[in-house]
Amino acid sequence: MKFILSMICLSFMLSQNLTTADFTYKSKANAYFRKDVSKNVIKRVYNQLAKKKEMVNKKGRLRTAPSLIGGVVKQPNWTTYNGPTVATNVSFRLRIGKKGKPDIIILKTDAPKEAYKIIINELLKANFNPGISNKKGKPVRSWMSLSEYYKNY
Repeated sequence: MKFILSMICLSFMLSQNLTTADFTYKSKANAYFRKDVSKNVIKRVYNQLAKKKEMVNKKGRLRTAPSLIGGVVKQPNWTTYNGPTVATNVSFRLRIGKKGKPDIIILKTDAPKEAYKIIINELLKANFNPGISNKKGKPVRSWMSLSEYYKNY
């Protein structure tokens, strides 16, 4: 019975598709925050980034680190993009939520904002395995880095 409930819960979690409309962009942090992230968390991220510190998981907190299911993010559809050509390695720092979807996306490289929106829409369609707690063995919010090569020509 527990197995069936967990499978139903997992299929529900994977069916939720987020878009950039579910996020707000904060130029001060050069990051996208999901709209339900608390102001205290946003403030903490601002402070860490202002001190030039990397957003990391506490040492010994995770039994299993978060990971991307499938290994790569699909190349976006560039037909709606009218900006300059993009051919770059784009780096993100992501906070993956308990359900395997990104809560916070910190942009580590420079690219046009319109290109980022297209890339992030594909990133939000991807599924992630959340980090697993070392103490209780349950999913927890955790940070991960992701670097992908994108080109629009």
